Amino acid sequence: MLAYQDEKAGLAKTLGTSIVQMEMPCDAISVGGASTFVLKGPGLTVQSLRVSCPPLWTATLNQAAQNRVKCAIQAPHSTSVREGRIYVQLLAEGNVIGELTVPLRVAR
Repeated sequence: MLAYQDEKAGLAKTLGTSIVQMEMPCDAISVGGASTFVLKGPGLTVQSLRVSCPPLWTATLNQAAQNRVKCAIQAPHSTSVREGRIYVQLLAEGNVIGELTVPLRVAR
């Protein structure tokens, strides 16, 4: 829920292009398996991202190309979840300036 109290400025009429985008939608991940996705954005580097995974899941970041970062996710061999939520934070000078949630469906 968004509460906005500035009566003079109001809300923006449209939203601009996202700073960080996924190149392609994610495939489902199997229990004990891996999935990858590529994030793209101007000036995007491994150092400009922080990734958080569910407990026992791991994430590895690699520079895929200029302005592109590949994120490899490894699911644990034993999990009962239906979906793992990966949280990606965009950093500037150590501060979080954007967030992206990537839901990964767990295939059974």
